[in-house]
Amino acid sequence: MSASLVGSEMCIRDSHEGMAAVDKDGKWGFVNESGILVIPCEYDSVRLFVDGVARVFKDGKWGFINKDGKTIGNIQYEKVRCFHDGLALVKKDRKYGYINKNGVEVIPCEYDYANDFHDGLAAVNKNGKWELINTFGEIIAKCEYDHINVFHEELAQVYKAGKWGFINKKGEEVIPCKYDDVHDFYEGLAAVKKDGKWGFINKEGIEVIPCNFDFAYDFQNGLAEVEVGKKWGLINKCGEVVGSIDNDIIKRSDEGLTLVQKDGKWEFMDEDGAEIIPYRYEIYEYTKYFHEGLAAVKYIGNGKWGFINSYIKIVVPIMYDDVRGFHEGLAAVDKDGKWGFVDKKGNEVIPCEYDEVDDFHEGMAAVRKDDNIYYIDKRNQKLNFKLMIKEIKDVLTIPNNSNVIGTKLYYALDFQDDNRVLFLSLIHI
Repeated sequence: MSASLVGSEMCIRDSHEGMAAVDKDGKWGFVNESGILVIPCEYDSVRLFVDGVARVFKDGKWGFINKDGKTIGNIQYEKVRCFHDGLALVKKDRKYGYINKNGVEVIPCEYDYANDFHDGLAAVNKNGKWELINTFGEIIAKCEYDHINVFHEELAQVYKAGKWGFINKKGEEVIPCKYDDVHDFYEGLAAVKKDGKWGFINKEGIEVIPCNFDFAYDFQNGLAEVEVGKKWGLINKCGEVVGSIDNDIIKRSDEGLTLVQKDGKWEFMDEDGAEIIPYRYEIYEYTKYFHEGLAAVKYIGNGKWGFINSYIKIVVPIMYDDVRGFHEGLAAVDKDGKWGFVDKKGNEVIPCEYDEVDDFHEGMAAVRKDDNIYYIDKRNQKLNFKLMIKEIKDVLTIPNNSNVIGTKLYYALDFQDDNRVLFLSLIHI
């Protein structure tokens, strides 16, 4: 979530690794999971904590702090990136170098361009020439390329004279630069484009699946999505079509099922993609992604929503006007204009009695009932926080995945003392 509240009160933006960024009078700091301000609001901008450090911006320069609020090295850089392989890419005086987590500049800022480290190597450019260096700054290979991307599955994309190929970690061009476009390797194969069509190569550069497709996505669990004539289908690693390429939309799931839409109807393919799971899939007007093992489905007969499991068995009755995905074992459901929560067995564990609810986060959910906004736990017990509700007059940014649909935005803050802020998402009213 992202928002700003006009005035002197503090406003939470985001949280990660037990720390949330807060804004007070235009300056940023951090609170911990208890809502205690542990890093003073003294920075002009901040980024979330990653691996115990956060990027901060002050007086026109970037640097790093740890969770104790101590500066790592000096705040002196024009640009900083997250740490990879123990080193962070930094920019000073228009040149790039790398620092370690003690703030020591272990590789001097002397490069015109540079990439993050991955698998112990980074591509850097000096005076128009690319090199591969290790984490000690030693040159592993000199490369005559216009561009080098990061390594993935031991190989990196390279660009030369308008064409793409791949190099290994010795800087050797193992796949010639002859393709119009390429993707990284996934599961041993990379999608490549040649003469306007896509196919797949292996790490020896052999075109194991001919370039016959209008577009192709990367392999995932042995299958890849491909497009032919604005229709979509799946292929296996032998290039064999699984099912048919006649679908309008395909949605892959990490939880073993693939959703396909054909002629306005949604169907389910099993994890091998070999066949449509024998179920009355034609009854569903719309299906959402699987999340925490369950997917929301809308019944075409009455327009109601419920949930199915990976065996396409209904586990939450199709009886709700609207639903959201499961979070921490509970899903928000709307019945007759009121919201509550169901568990994965279909039990309505929190009655549909609220005008609006947020998803559960760390065991709590924000709810609105009439003009009252407060937190509840998973037993539907009201949490005893002293809240003041302030209307947000100036909203800087709202994330795409927020549920804000109304015209008034509210934020709940705990003013029991000046250094305590209660976590709460944006609520639409």
